[in-house]
Amino acid sequence: MLSVERAPGETPNAPMIEQSFSESLEDRLAANETASSVYWLGQAGFAIATPELRIFVDPYFSDFLARKYAASRYSHARMMPPPLNPEKLMNLNYILCTHRHGDHMDPEGLPFLANQNPECRVIVPAAELSYAMELGLAEPQLIPADADKPITLHPDLRIHPIPAAHEAHKLNAAGSHHFLGYILELPTGVIYHSGDSVPYSGLIERLRRHQIELALLPVNGRNPALAGIAGNFSLTEAIDLCRMAHIPALVTHHFGMFPFNTLDPKEIDSAIRTEQEVQVYRAKLGVCWRQS
Repeated sequence: MLSVERAPGETPNAPMIEQSFSESLEDRLAANETASSVYWLGQAGFAIATPELRIFVDPYFSDFLARKYAASRYSHARMMPPPLNPEKLMNLNYILCTHRHGDHMDPEGLPFLANQNPECRVIVPAAELSYAMELGLAEPQLIPADADKPITLHPDLRIHPIPAAHEAHKLNAAGSHHFLGYILELPTGVIYHSGDSVPYSGLIERLRRHQIELALLPVNGRNPALAGIAGNFSLTEAIDLCRMAHIPALVTHHFGMFPFNTLDPKEIDSAIRTEQEVQVYRAKLGVCWRQS
């Protein structure tokens, strides 16, 4: 999908393309894959399909948060339905969770997916391993991840966990980060999912080492009026990060799920029209992203 040979520090110019599809996402994920495809699952969730693997990152399919915060001033009612039926997912290999918030480590959907796919391995921050087991995930299925400790799970998958700052770094007594991002090395290229994060010192240098071709970044920003609700990159910060880290393509996400914490898609579309250095995409359902 994404791999391009280049010198260190050189930004590749092989374009990504956005392809629409009419069949169900379940059918797309069940079909044979000849290259690699990236699909949005809503909020911060993505599916990555390669010829050998089916990988989910931060899938949120339940209405857990709507019920949990039913009496809150901030409605967590979904603005969009799940893009697929989890009961039809039988071929998942890996699920990566960046942190424990319910729209990233779904207390209902995650155990269901794990039980439905018993050979699937679930990667969670080491600082949240006990919490994952409290949700009902079996310890043999869980793989704890620590920042700066690469994980090789399959000949076609090497994961580099790195710290995330949501809006600050959070570590436990053992020094393990509660918030992580993941850099996925695949035969077809390198993809970065930041998890929920804001820019922090040293992030650009970390990313440059990996010659990333595609970044999946939240762009809902930070709102001081949302007391107690941690924020993320703004749209401008996400584009600037890609530019400075020499990442040529960006899929923006983390909008359109909860009405109190979203971003007008028109702002992203405006950036798509005007940005000259980074190929910017707005996450959409019914499309996949591939290299042209």
